[in-house]
Parts: sequence; C-alpha cells; structure tokens
Amino acid sequence: MSQKYRNSYLKNGQRVYSNYSLVVHLATETLRIPLGISDEAEIKSIQRKVNSLEIQSKNNPEIDYKPTLFKICNVAPKVIKKPKHYFGELFNKMVAAKKRNGEIRTRAIELYTTNYRLHLRVFANVDITKFNTKHRDILYANMDKKGYKKTTINIVRRQLITFLNWCKEESYIKSFPKVKQLRLLDEDKNHKKVIFRETFETICSFARTKRDEAYFRVAYGTGLRLRELCTEPNQFDNEGIYHTISRVDNIWQLMVYGKGGKVLPTILPDDLKPYYDIMVKNPISPRALTSNFKFACRLSGNADYYFHNLRASYINNLALSGRHPKQIQHLARHSDLKITNLHYMDDKQANWEIMINDIEKVQYKA
Repeated sequence: MSQKYRNSYLKNGQRVYSNYSLVVHLATETLRIPLGISDEAEIKSIQRKVNSLEIQSKNNPEIDYKPTLFKICNVAPKVIKKPKHYFGELFNKMVAAKKRNGEIRTRAIELYTTNYRLHLRVFANVDITKFNTKHRDILYANMDKKGYKKTTINIVRRQLITFLNWCKEESYIKSFPKVKQLRLLDEDKNHKKVIFRETFETICSFARTKRDEAYFRVAYGTGLRLRELCTEPNQFDNEGIYHTISRVDNIWQLMVYGKGGKVLPTILPDDLKPYYDIMVKNPISPRALTSNFKFACRLSGNADYYFHNLRASYINNLALSGRHPKQIQHLARHSDLKITNLHYMDDKQANWEIMINDIEKVQYKA
C-alpha cells in the first residue's frame, strides 16, 4: 500500500508542515510523488485510488501504469532530458570502434581523419539528432566553393553515409536523418583514362629522376597498383600490400599480395627488368611517388592524369594487343570480368583504337 508523507522544514526553531508526498509501490518500481496538496481529506481520496492501482499493477506487471498514476495524482511526469551526442564526439567514437574491431585499415583511418578535418568538422558541435538538410547544404556549398572533384565529394558523402548508418546501429538516432540527397554523383572518368604510348613517353621524359621513371615504366608495363609496387610487407606503411619476384619457366613472375589478402601472379616483361632493378634499389613511398608522377604530368601538359591511369593503360594495351578478355582479367588480377571490361572498354578513344585493331585483323585474315 502507498504511504503519505507530509513535507516539513524548520523556521525560527519551529517545524512548519507543508504539502503532502505519496510513496507508491508499483510492480516494477517505487515512486515518490510530490502532490502539492495540504488538505488531508483530498490526500486520502487520492490514496485510495492509488492503492487500487497498485493492486492492478501487481496483477499485471507487464503493463505500464505510470501514466494513469500521474493522472490520478494530477501531476506531470518529470521529463528526463536525454544526453546530447555531438557529431564530432560520435565521429571519433566510430573511427576508434572500427579501428579497434579491425574493420578499417591505416589508410582508411587517414582518409576519415583528413575528411573530418577538412569538411565535416563544421558539424562538430551539432547534436546528431538535429542533423538535417541544412547541414547537408552547408557541406556541399563548402566543397563546391573549394572546387573539389566529384570523386573527392563522393568519398566524403560515402563516409557521411557510413557514419549516419553507424549512429543508427548504435541507437544514437532512431532513423536515418532526412538528407535524401546524399546520393552519389556520377564520378569523373579520370581514373579510367588511358595514357597512350606516345603520351607516356613524354611524361617519362619529365620524370624528376631515373628512379621515378623506373617506377612509372614498371607500373605501366605490369599494371601493379601503387602499393603493390612495394617489395616488402611492411615497407612505407603499405598495409601488407607488396609483391615478390621469381623466375618461373623462363619468365619473370610477380606474385602480388594485394587488396583483401588476395595472392595472385602477373608477369614482368624481360625488357622492364633493368627498370625493375633500379626501382628495387631505390625505394620510394607511395605518397611521394604519386606526387612525383603528378609533377611529371603537369610539366608534360597532361595534368589531368593520375597514377592509377597507368594501370588502366596497361589493361587497355593488353586489349589492343589482341589478348583474350579472360587472359586480360587474369593478368589484371580482377575478380570479375565486368571490372576488366569497364577499365579497357570505357574510354571512347581506347574503344575506337580497339575497334580499328579488330577490323584490321579481320581484313588481314580475309
């Protein structure tokens, strides 16, 4: 049964009695409710109703009787303020959690940190439950103002989507915020652009050193990705991505320890072996190599090329040489033939060259 208590305090050495409080014992918890009433008859009337409610609560513990209790006592329930969780605090928590669980590699952590510092830090003190289209527009306006490419903008968008999904999974937000236009842009085709031989030779002529030229030629002639050019597993913090070389059946075979733990072979042409030896004797970090390649591209008047274009060019050159698509897929170390086709068939100029090449072969056979 409930108990009534009269609040009191001392004034000038004498105890002064004021309003009543009621202690109520529901099936799941005990509550002390200040009634703000001093009339004893009115308190007894409320207490009888509360006692009846206590019995119902014990008979049906699965039912929440608190709203009914507050209505009987004519008091408003105490609103408990939910703690605020700020964008910056949660973003750092997500990165720490993914790092702890091994879900992201060192390079991904760097990207998250850099993009937060450059783009997302403006939302650091925003309550995550208040994140909306206004904040999305601020983000897009800032990136447009700085002239970022679509690829960079999409990286930031993907990270933001990942972050908001993580907040939902961790119950920081009930549902995905109303930012429907987080969809990705159609990316620039620069990462698929083909560097034809003449242009490549021009770029190599502007290489800062023989070492840089050797790296460029090996990448162009083998299709190795940036970090796959490393020759040791822990070289330049390359996250365990590297390759080894051996002589197999009179061919220089590169065994590539690539992305996702895949270990697949490819071939180093004999004419590239001298450049390969220069590369191995003079290692350079992936970051410095991309910078040096971009430097050579700018000087040669080809500023829109990136290091990964060397790999796309390698795949395209295999297609121009008449290799079977499945063989190209094997040499490129792609898991799906669709990826290979996208690389060497997507560029219109390369597509035209392949078509002419095929026509010439048909005419020759005829």
